[in-house]
Amino acid sequence: MRSTSFIDALPEGQRAPCIAALRRPILDHVASVLALRGPYSCLRARPSGFAPTVRFLLQYAERGDPLARLALNELLATERQVWLQEPPPQPISDARALFMEHHQAEWQGFIRDVSPWLFADPGTADPGRFQRDPRADALIANAVNAHLADYQFRRASRAFRSTILGEPLFITTSRGSKYMAVSLRLELPSRSLVLPLGYSFLSGAVFEDHRSALLESQLHGFFTALAVVFPGLLEALSLGMRAQDQAYRTLAT
Repeated sequence: MRSTSFIDALPEGQRAPCIAALRRPILDHVASVLALRGPYSCLRARPSGFAPTVRFLLQYAERGDPLARLALNELLATERQVWLQEPPPQPISDARALFMEHHQAEWQGFIRDVSPWLFADPGTADPGRFQRDPRADALIANAVNAHLADYQFRRASRAFRSTILGEPLFITTSRGSKYMAVSLRLELPSRSLVLPLGYSFLSGAVFEDHRSALLESQLHGFFTALAVVFPGLLEALSLGMRAQDQAYRTLAT
């Protein structure tokens, strides 16, 4: 999606405050989702929005594991450092790598349970692993229409367009050239904003789309969780847009 953002026209040194103004409410929203409190507590029973690694960390963090909690805090702190230029509250220690090293056996059992298609026997003849699911576009459209019907998304070529924020908002798709996977993004071109559709979960939104990957089930689980967080994400976007406009006016004076 080509950007037509006023942000791009700013001198490079003036872009950071405007970018941070837009991103800050979004990252506050992400922190609320990861805390699984309030309207997001139900995600304990609908965890499919989270990427497997984040979901695995959350399980242990919920049990009080200090290393899992630190790993999640560091993931969020890294995002805030990149986009808001906020120094982390303590030096980043790569707690996630250390946690995964300590829980390799548990992780193998977990990932086999949530993504069984990754562990197909290479000696088993399954031509579906090498063929894209021809229903992929229709399945994505069905998921958007079923779970985000209240947000005015309409099909526009290979994307879905909404004006619920007063500026065009898109859900776009792209496919890997080397791997059979489809990724979904949320784009606000007027603000030069591109997010993985799973950003509320501090996760991507990448789905294997070969015939053996249970794409319909993957999408159903993800969009069921997305429907829970999407109102909060839109509110954060709206707050960020207003803050960015104010930051831009401040720079112009």
